[in-house]
Amino acid sequence: MLTIDNILTKVKSAMTIDATNTYSDDTLKVYILDAIDYMDNAGVAESLIYSDKAMGVISMCVIDAWQLGGNFTVSPRIQQRVKQLSMKSEIIPLETQLKETQKQLVTANAELLILTNQIAPLNAQLNILTTSKLALDAQLIANSLEINNLNSQKTSLNAQLNILNQQKSALEAQILANNNDINNLLNQISATNVYINDLNNQIITLNSNISSLNDALIAYNSNFEAIRTSITNKGINAMSTQPAGLSALIDTIEVPVTSSVSRITIEINRIGNVNGAFYNNNTVTKVDLSKFDLTPYTYLLGMFWGCVELLSIVGLDKMNTQNVTSMKEMFYSCTKLKSVDVSHFNTSKVTNMNAMFGSLYVMTFLDVSSFDMTKVLDIGYMFAFSTYKVVGFSLNSDIQSTGINANTFGTITGLLFKTGGTLGGYSTAPSLTFYIKNLNYQAALDMFNSISANISGRTRIIVLSTATYNSLSNIEKAILTNKGYSLSYE
Repeated sequence: MLTIDNILTKVKSAMTIDATNTYSDDTLKVYILDAIDYMDNAGVAESLIYSDKAMGVISMCVIDAWQLGGNFTVSPRIQQRVKQLSMKSEIIPLETQLKETQKQLVTANAELLILTNQIAPLNAQLNILTTSKLALDAQLIANSLEINNLNSQKTSLNAQLNILNQQKSALEAQILANNNDINNLLNQISATNVYINDLNNQIITLNSNISSLNDALIAYNSNFEAIRTSITNKGINAMSTQPAGLSALIDTIEVPVTSSVSRITIEINRIGNVNGAFYNNNTVTKVDLSKFDLTPYTYLLGMFWGCVELLSIVGLDKMNTQNVTSMKEMFYSCTKLKSVDVSHFNTSKVTNMNAMFGSLYVMTFLDVSSFDMTKVLDIGYMFAFSTYKVVGFSLNSDIQSTGINANTFGTITGLLFKTGGTLGGYSTAPSLTFYIKNLNYQAALDMFNSISANISGRTRIIVLSTATYNSLSNIEKAILTNKGYSLSYE
C-alpha cells in the first residue's frame, strides 16, 4: 500500500511540480486527505485507495482544489471514476471468496479419496469385532446371574449396617452434647479472664494518665513565668493567662494534654518565623488566624504541613504577608482541606513556593490569580499529587530548570493562565487542559511551540474561545491537531 508521502510524490509529478519543492506540501496533503475521505465515504476499498489504481482520481481532485483555491469540488468525471472503483471494491472480496472456496473444494476431494481407501480395512475389522461381541454377550449373561446373587447378599449386609449406623449416631449425639457443655464452661472461664485483664489494663492506663497530668502541671507551673517573660522580651504583650497574639490559635487546637506545654513553648518563642506552627498535627480540625498579627514573620515554611484532619482555616484574608519570603510546603498534605482562600496574600517578596499546595486530595479548585510571581524562583512540586483545576497561574522568566520539575503540576487537570504567557514546565497528568480563550491563533501556536516535550504522549486539550475557533481554517486546525493537541471551544 502507498503512504501519504508516496501519494504526495505522485500527485506533485502529475502537477509537474518539482519533487524538491516542499513549499506547498502541507496544503497538498490536506487536499489529498479530502480526496481519500471522499472515496472512503463512497465505499472504495482501502486497498484500492492506497494503490496506483486510485492515483488518477486523487490527482484530479487535488488539481481541481488547487485551481479553485482550496474549494474541494467533485466533477462528473471524478464521480464516474469513483463509482467504478467502488464497484471494483465490491467485486474484490467476491473473487477472493471464490478462490478460497475452490481451494477448500480441492482439499475436501483429497480427504474424501483418503477416507474411501480406509473403508475396506475398517469393514474387515468390524466383522472381527462383531464376532467378539457375540462371545462377550454370552459371557455377560452368565456374569449377570452371578451379580444378582451378589446383590442379594449386599442387601442383607446393608440392612445390618443401617442398624449399626443408627446406634453410632445415637452415641455421637450424646458425645456432642457433652462437648458443648464443656465448651460453654471453657468460654465462660475465658471471658472472665479477658474481663479481668481489661480491668487491669484500664487501671494501668489511669495510673499512667494521672502521672502524665501531674508531670505536665509541674512543668507548666515551673515554666509559665519564663515563657511569659520571653514573650515580653520579644515585643509581644504578655497577659496573666495566655499570650494575646496566639490566643485565637491555641483555643482551636485540640492536642493531647501531655504535649500542650512543649508545643506552646515552641510556638511562642519562634519569633521571626512560624515555621511548622502546626507541623504534622493530626488532631486540629479548625484554625482561626483572624486575631493573629503575622506582620513580623518572614517564613511560613510548613506552617500547616501534614494537618490531615484540618477542615477549615479562618482569617486567611486578614493575614498580612507583606514581609514573607518563603511559603514552602505551607499547606502541604492537608488531605481533608476542601478549599483555601489565598486571594489576599501579598507575595511580592516570596521566592519559594515549593510544594505549597501539594497533596490536597479533596480540593477541586484553586485560584492564584492574585499572586505576584515576580520574585518566585522555586515552584517545584507546587501542585504535586493533586487533581484540582488551577486558575490565574503565571511564571516569571527567572525560573530556571532547578526551580521547576516534572512534579510541579503533578496530576492537576487544568491550567487557566493569568496572561498569555508560555508554559515552560511539565505535567504527569494523563489529561491536561490548557484554557487559552484570551489568545488568538498565532499566539496559541507560539505558546504551544514552546511547551516542553516532557508532556508529549499525554492527552492535551486546548480550549479556545468560540470566536477564535470559528475563525480558524481547516489548515490551521490541522496544524494544531498534528502537534498532538485536541481542540475545543467554549
